[in-house]
Amino acid sequence: MSLPTIRHTLELFKRIFSSPPPLTPDDVREKVAKTLEKVSQNTDMSLAELEDAMIEVGQLAWPYMQAFEELYRAYEREMGEKLLLQKASLNIRKKYSLFKNTGGTFQHLFVGSGSSLFTHDERVELAKLLIDLRKEIRDYTRQAVLSHDRQRYEEKIAEHEDIFHEITEHMRDLRDMAGEEKHKYQSDDINNHVRGFEHSMVFLGPQLDIQEVRNAREHFEGKQEERRKRGY
Repeated sequence: MSLPTIRHTLELFKRIFSSPPPLTPDDVREKVAKTLEKVSQNTDMSLAELEDAMIEVGQLAWPYMQAFEELYRAYEREMGEKLLLQKASLNIRKKYSLFKNTGGTFQHLFVGSGSSLFTHDERVELAKLLIDLRKEIRDYTRQAVLSHDRQRYEEKIAEHEDIFHEITEHMRDLRDMAGEEKHKYQSDDINNHVRGFEHSMVFLGPQLDIQEVRNAREHFEGKQEERRKRGY
């Protein structure tokens, strides 16, 4: 694995899946761990093979990861600003108040919004503080979903399991559609679309848009109809 892209993807794989969320079944944890070990030791693996391995285990863990992230974001909205104001220096608090007056939010800080309001030293302080707060809230979420918020977490897992089954059905339907397509470029287009959905499910692409998944077949049927009208 000498190519930078492969090394980067492997590091992403390790960072995301080395510690599955609470209540992830033992067999899924074992599968993830064995796959991580295998790809880490396989120096001849191609990028496509690495992505395939990541997609395989990532989809197994997807409902648990999505449920956990949903609750984490809820706690971040609930706790983030309060913790920031408790822990930040006076100058950071003053600048944050100005930032809020311009329409900024705590979540906007993570993407660098409002950075021009802060001095270099303040930006360094703020960056470290945000990293620490994110870890603190994530640790709190891990405790919460195993105690007082366990029922809500289990309900979210069940919701995302249903969504996952819907997504996989749509992707299976699209692959069948690609297999029946007479034009190779259209077949490739459909399969590449499915690959994009797979990438999004394991954080190798943009956030998955469930409506895009649901509308994909109609989209490609429309392209087929347009092609027929044009006689090719």
